[in-house]
Amino acid sequence: MERARRVLARLHLDDVPEGTLRRVPHPPWDLTVARIGGEFYAIEDACPHSGQSLARGHIVGTQVICPAHDWHVCLRTGRVLTPAGCGANAAYEVAVEDDALLVLAPP
Repeated sequence: MERARRVLARLHLDDVPEGTLRRVPHPPWDLTVARIGGEFYAIEDACPHSGQSLARGHIVGTQVICPAHDWHVCLRTGRVLTPAGCGANAAYEVAVEDDALLVLAPP
């Protein structure tokens, strides 16, 4: 029997319109949730370089560009793509349940 995963955040699907980023408070860290091409993504919000909120950045493909210094972070994996090799943010699995988006804790 599969154990239920803890839900880190629950949002209404309409709270994350297509092509947008949304900052979701979750102490002790916040999350950035994105909706791109009908898919949802969730990563740790703080840029690993400057600590800036990635939710204040902009989307290019499936990357978020940090508003402070233009670091590119992959929304699928949390990995910093530019500059290469500069770390990663935690990436979280998401699930859609009825009209809710759930951000799930790691197993």
